[in-house]
Amino acid sequence: MGDSTANSDFLYFNISNQFHVFVIGIYGYFLLPRLRVLPAAGLAALVLACWMLATLLADLHVFNGRFYSLALYAQCFVFLVALLSRLHCGTGWMQSVGQRSFSMYVLHFFVMNIVEYIGNVKFRLLIDVPDFKALLHLAVAIAITYWLSGFTKRHVEDRFIRLGKQLFKGKQMRSVEE
Repeated sequence: MGDSTANSDFLYFNISNQFHVFVIGIYGYFLLPRLRVLPAAGLAALVLACWMLATLLADLHVFNGRFYSLALYAQCFVFLVALLSRLHCGTGWMQSVGQRSFSMYVLHFFVMNIVEYIGNVKFRLLIDVPDFKALLHLAVAIAITYWLSGFTKRHVEDRFIRLGKQLFKGKQMRSVEE
């Protein structure tokens, strides 16, 4: 599909390269209950402050500035989830995404490369408006990934979880008998 990370760099897909995504999720999971008690205005201020600082850092030429910027965007997302939860803004969809998150994680590389190829290589869509292109690309990739992950979660992930539990239960039974 052309010159892309998927074709040229297997290490990009290595779990150690993507580990920070899991760390952010775990961090957010444990921090969220503490953040939910903060006033909505305070959370909104934290979202805005993190977003502004992350945007500023992305444009500055400082050592590891991009890394710090991405970390701040991730923190911004955690604050945003806390704010939405605090405002009771229909967070059921976030729970559904959370339930499918592993399948979405596994699939999103594939989907994003397909969306990139179709939208930008095949049809040359939105090349002149990079911000709009990025938002549209993200929305389409998330929607497709979410839809596909419903299938893979049900027919692949859940089946292997059940198999793992059965194998683990069988191993426990054998060790007790020994």
